[in-house]
Amino acid sequence: MNDLELLALDAEATFLTRADGRITAENEPTPGPAPRMFLAGCAEGNLLRLRHDLEPDVAQELGRLAAAEPPFASPEGEPRFLARYRALLAGAAPQFDLSFDLPNGLAPALDAEFVYSDGPAGQALMARFAAEGMPPHLAANGFGDVSEFWPPWCVALIGGEVGAVAFAARLGPRSAALGLVTFPGFRSRGLGAAVTAAWTRHPALADRRLFYGCARDNLSSRRVVQRLGLRFIGPTLRLA
Repeated sequence: MNDLELLALDAEATFLTRADGRITAENEPTPGPAPRMFLAGCAEGNLLRLRHDLEPDVAQELGRLAAAEPPFASPEGEPRFLARYRALLAGAAPQFDLSFDLPNGLAPALDAEFVYSDGPAGQALMARFAAEGMPPHLAANGFGDVSEFWPPWCVALIGGEVGAVAFAARLGPRSAALGLVTFPGFRSRGLGAAVTAAWTRHPALADRRLFYGCARDNLSSRRVVQRLGLRFIGPTLRLA
């Protein structure tokens, strides 16, 4: 696949869409609100997705501008027509993210115990959390119960405690996008990169293309990218 095709595959996992390609929702276990406009780019061109409920004249003008947009390829750049997109969408604030190719089968470069969903150890861990409640450091960081572990997932255990978790933030039929949390007390050790690598070895992901996405200004996520040597595909823009 070329990079433009990879961006389309990443978007396929990220959004729920109608047959005409218009976005209906974020592809989460409980589908959430989607941006009104999504633009991804690379040296080979740009990919536009629009939400289903846009006014027809607004959607038409956004499409016309995007078709004339030069390749939106720089990790630190902005689309030429950003101001006009925002004006058409009543000043929507831009969110810039970066998309990286995440190869299957990476080897973790850290000695930790990795536990996978669907395996006996993973099932035992979830059963313990369901019976005893979530450990405080997990609950304090949004993991209120076992339903917050979105499969396929992998956790890194350090001294029997969950130090980091990698999970399917978005899961499509042909692709998946990583979600990653390294918990306070376990950061700055390379654990995020290690559990990410371990996640790419999950058997349930073997037939899917994997992607790592992060906010452009998220320095900790970009350090994971550097540790793993991930290849940059292109930037993305969301206008909610």
